[in-house]
Amino acid sequence: MWRQSGVWQLIIKKTGTKPAQIYRSLGCSKQNLSYWENHSFSTQYRKSVYRVIHNAGSLFKLPAEEMECLANKAGLSLCAHENGLSHVRAKHGGLLKNLYENANISERMFRYYKTAEPTKQALMAIAVSLNMTLEETDELLHKYGYCLSKSLTADMVVCWHLSTHASAAKGSHLLDSINETLYDMELPLLMTRQHCPRE
Repeated sequence: MWRQSGVWQLIIKKTGTKPAQIYRSLGCSKQNLSYWENHSFSTQYRKSVYRVIHNAGSLFKLPAEEMECLANKAGLSLCAHENGLSHVRAKHGGLLKNLYENANISERMFRYYKTAEPTKQALMAIAVSLNMTLEETDELLHKYGYCLSKSLTADMVVCWHLSTHASAAKGSHLLDSINETLYDMELPLLMTRQHCPRE
């Protein structure tokens, strides 16, 4: 995914170094890149990529804006700062029951998300289920260290649906529509509860 998203090319262009030297300097390998391509939604992916970006920042003296640009290309943000679901709860009148039902998640899962790190897929599914706008969805993702990236096909599918279908379809209907497209493209689905468009 990094190779496809252009992150690696940005580092190579910025430094003028050969890929093999960059791997050694940043503490990663070609195998890491292959793994990240296939597991870009995992928590481990985020931690590994963060480490490489911070290493790149130190090694090449990159300013904060360029480090954030690299992170954004990988669908991440270095600006995580608070529990976004608490903010979402406040927007729904503070009533947990309303939030669970509207977001299509269980109380147990909500409590888990408040203490653990939700996946990007789960956060996008919650945002879509709660009828959040494209901007609100991206804001929620940023609170957890993610972002909607123009370099990632799955993110662009979500952006396209939120931009073009939000007025025609809402909540779980829009989520179904997004998952149908992701399924057809053989990309990971957005999930909260077991929410699969095809049995």
